[in-house]
This record gives sequence, C-alpha cells and structure tokens, in this order.
Amino acid sequence: MSKLFKILSLFIFVCFVVIAGFYLHYLQNQKEQNIKKYFDFNSELMSKSLENERANSLAIAILLSKNSNIISCYQKQNHEYCMDVAKDFVGILSQVPSYKNINIHMHNAQTQSLARSWDENKFGDNLSGFRYMLNDIKRNMQPVAGIEVGRCGIFMRGIAPVFVDKKFQGSIEVMLDFSQLETIAKSQGLNIFILLNKSFESDCIYNTGENSIKNYYILNPNVNNMNILPNLRRFDFENLNFAKFGSSYFYSKVLRDVSNNKVGYIILYYNDDLITTSRLDLIIH
Repeated sequence: MSKLFKILSLFIFVCFVVIAGFYLHYLQNQKEQNIKKYFDFNSELMSKSLENERANSLAIAILLSKNSNIISCYQKQNHEYCMDVAKDFVGILSQVPSYKNINIHMHNAQTQSLARSWDENKFGDNLSGFRYMLNDIKRNMQPVAGIEVGRCGIFMRGIAPVFVDKKFQGSIEVMLDFSQLETIAKSQGLNIFILLNKSFESDCIYNTGENSIKNYYILNPNVNNMNILPNLRRFDFENLNFAKFGSSYFYSKVLRDVSNNKVGYIILYYNDDLITTSRLDLIIH
C-alpha cells in the first residue's frame, strides 16, 4: 500500500510539473503575443505620424511658396537675403513643438542650392544628380512630399515650386526629421532606432564605428540606445520583424522613401522593466 501510495504521489507530482510547465509556457507565449500586438499598435501609430508629417510639410511648403518675402528671395537670387528669410521662418515655425527641428532649403531653377537654413556656408551645389523630388518638381511644376535621402540624412520633405510672374524660379523645401517618432516611442515606454542604409554615405553621413550596425547607420544615437546595441546586433531585422533575447524584445519596420525604395529600418525596443503587462492589456483590449 505504501509502495502504491509512493507511485501515485510521484505520478501526481510529475503530472503537476508537466501541467505547470505547459501553463508557464502558455503564459510566456501569451505575453510574447501581447508584446507583439503592442509593437503592431505602435507601428501603426508611427505610420500615421509619418503621414501627418508628410501632409504638414507639404502644406507649409505650399504656404511659404506664396509668401512675399520668399518670392522676393527668388527675385533677388541673393544667398544672404534668402538665408535671412529662411532663418526667420525657421524661428517662427520652430516655436511649434512638432516643428522644433524644422529646416528650410531653397533651390533655384537650375536645381542648385540657393540657401540652407542650417548652414550659411554651403550653397551653390547642384542637386539634380541625386534628388529625385527636386527633379520631379522641375518636370511637373507640382508640389510633392515624402521621405527622401539627401546629402545629410533622411527627412520627411515637402517641396513646392516658386513662381514669379508665372515663371518657374525654383523650389522651396520644408524638412522634418524623425524626432516626432522618438517622442511617440518614449511616450509608449519604448526605445527607437532609425537606421539608414550605408549606401547613402556622404560627407556628413559616415561611419564612426559607434553609430553603425551591420550595413546601416544609426541616425539617432544616444547613451540609452547604445546600451541596447549588443542585443540589437543579434536581431536579424532584415528578415524578421519580431525577436526576443532574454527580457529584450525588438520589432522591425521597413522605412521606404517617396519612390517606395527601401532605404532603412525603424527598430522598436521593449524591455520587461519599461512598461507593465497591465499597460499592454489596456492597449490591446
């Protein structure tokens, strides 16, 4: 009887361990599914934010193209005067939190840089060899907006033609960075990496060793993000959109330009210590 009791007790214990194992596996799987849904939710938020920025950059560019001071710049074709006008408008627009990092770039009818609001010394260079959107403006004489890689990074760009007496004199470009995505990610308890393909290396985008991963530059390096880098290097973000390493979770979203070319990735990062399961449930349900 004692032997039978021991066998039965052992059987019950083994069944308990097996059931407990399956249950713990189920809970872990549910947790991972919830985190994946949370990433999906935030990915959609960012897509909507990018579309809003596209519309905003386009609207601002069109409004500026009609402004009398801007038109005077294109009449004068004077770099110093155009710089003053550009910086004045940057000062005004940057008072809006969403536009705090806004830049304005003016181009003449020959697709040469007339004035960059962020660099007084760089102008006169021809942009036609690598700026699709500027060439499109010149061909079609219609405003255009979208993501495009330029000489010094990737931006959401809104560009409008400028006319003087109905004659095309050039274009004005409003540039917004991806800081709004960082704000959204931070508000959701996530970290974010903006990655740009190394094929876009230039005189102001280059490899320092610390700002790159695989074949991509990290455009928004900071101390917190760099601490995450060892785990990020393990993530095959070009072939997977979700991965887990210990308590670290990563999510990959392709970044495409206005011509639908894949130019980089947006990587989201979550750690168990950053947001609570209850918050995940609130978002999902």
